[in-house]
Amino acid sequence: MSWVRSIGAHAFIVSMTLAGCICFGFSFAHWQSSDPVKFVCYLIAALLASSLKVTLPGIQGTLSVNFLFTLLGILELSLPETLLIVLACTLGQAYWRPAKQVKVVQLAFNWAQLTVSSAIAYTAYKLVAHYVFHATGPLALLVAGITLFACNTAAMALIIGLTEHKPFPKVWADSYLWSFPYYMVGAAAAGLVHF
Repeated sequence: MSWVRSIGAHAFIVSMTLAGCICFGFSFAHWQSSDPVKFVCYLIAALLASSLKVTLPGIQGTLSVNFLFTLLGILELSLPETLLIVLACTLGQAYWRPAKQVKVVQLAFNWAQLTVSSAIAYTAYKLVAHYVFHATGPLALLVAGITLFACNTAAMALIIGLTEHKPFPKVWADSYLWSFPYYMVGAAAAGLVHF
């Protein structure tokens, strides 16, 4: 049975990487930038913050602040600009003062799952803002934050479950469910910066 999970993990990594490449390529085929100066400022700020980690009391591990820039991109930038910030953050986190050396397969998976999650959250924000609320605002941002949380944590819990032979629901509940308030506070912070 473990070889099935191993094959499953490899298949998931390949599928996620392929999906990330498709999202990235499709978005860049439709490049647009309404405010290049804002984009460059956010890109530089995101790159500088990419090595920052937040340590919470009583929690093993750290949290990245990169998703704040993803949410700001969703609010204020185009999809290609947002995904370029995701790429810069992923590379910055992996190569600028890393806690440990990152393997290429880990880097590819991390970038791909963040790209796919960001693209889904971006799309959710735009659809909800346009078709449900008929305007951008805090409720659409809340939907984007929840979507980003769900996609990011589900992908990470699934790959951990497959590689460590643990059930997905248990990995997700034990390792990621507690981070939901962190994402909501991050969405509120992005909303304040946007305001």
